[in-house]
Amino acid sequence: GTNAVDVSYATLDPTYHPMTHEPAHSTQYAAAVKKAVSIPVMTVGRLYARLAERILQEGKADLICIGRGLIAGPDFAVKNAQGKGDDVMPCIACDNCRDHVVYRQEWMRCAVNPVAGRERELAFRPAAASKQVVVIGGGPAGMEAARIAAQRGHRVTLFEKDTQLGGQLLQAAAPPNKVGIPVLTKFLVNQLKKLEVKVELGKAVTAQDILASKPQAVIVATGVKLTMPQIQGLDRAKVVMAGDVLLGKAQVGQRVVVIGGELVGCETADVLSEQGKKVTVTRRGPRMAEKMQPHLRSLLLHRLAAKGVTLLTGVKYEEVTPQGLKITHEGKTSLVEADTIVIAAGAHPDTSLYQALQGKVPELHLVGDAMAPRKIESAMEEGYRAGLTV
Repeated sequence: GTNAVDVSYATLDPTYHPMTHEPAHSTQYAAAVKKAVSIPVMTVGRLYARLAERILQEGKADLICIGRGLIAGPDFAVKNAQGKGDDVMPCIACDNCRDHVVYRQEWMRCAVNPVAGRERELAFRPAAASKQVVVIGGGPAGMEAARIAAQRGHRVTLFEKDTQLGGQLLQAAAPPNKVGIPVLTKFLVNQLKKLEVKVELGKAVTAQDILASKPQAVIVATGVKLTMPQIQGLDRAKVVMAGDVLLGKAQVGQRVVVIGGELVGCETADVLSEQGKKVTVTRRGPRMAEKMQPHLRSLLLHRLAAKGVTLLTGVKYEEVTPQGLKITHEGKTSLVEADTIVIAAGAHPDTSLYQALQGKVPELHLVGDAMAPRKIESAMEEGYRAGLTV
């Protein structure tokens, strides 16, 4: 006989519940099955602790299945049993774990928990002696470095030039269906408060400022400088940066050209098309968003196509005019009419502070996009490693 029923349904495959899906989106089916059977019913699909508890209390299921949440936070059960659920690293449903195994044929890796699969190598250990540690930059790499260093017993000060913590996580959270990102930001910010990390916001520090505080270790997580494409006439049009569009800091006209078709460019187009804008994305390379995970890429590109966004690859940029962007595409030169040009042409590491501090402090680490612009996984891993090393 059957002892229990595990109710889930497939999208691209049975285990696939990405960030684009609401938490507990399949629980309605478990609830329907539970009404029809007398044996225990299991439910699955992005179930965080409070939601799982509610599902049990409402009688929609008898057992809760959690997979990725235990990779991100292996202490999920223990901490929640102790009433410390807020201290568990949250799963952001990015499917990085699945991506490594299925698409890259590698060992599993978690974007937010670098220890997963490397438990011996990256085992947490208290600091032998408490040091004065300074972290510059409050993005994911800087916050994770500060969190781990403080947990180990160091006295940590974090400087962030913006008026809030988050760094690239703030604009990463702006496009539709990115609900997992603010959950990570909130977790890291709360942990820094609990661990009494001294956070200085709105402070663009210089090397002199840092040296004056005589730190024993400095972790530089200063992120990136944005790249401006070399296209004639950019100074003659209304030009804004993609990050400012995502954060709602820039006004954009009705007809928009996005220059740059990697993740940021495509997600900016996603946001603008939701606002009813007529959007064209252009890139020199042959494929849009080619650095994205394949299944999330196909979801995004299908969504852009459904909204009528024009995607042009293999573009040669001729010039920008007050009327729009003149390009050569598939052998023909034409003008793409635009009220606003959005720049999403990538970024390069901001290492100026790191270089200014080299040889002047006892210990110096460079982490995150300041080393090379990449994804959350790299930022969190390098932040963790730096926090473990100081």
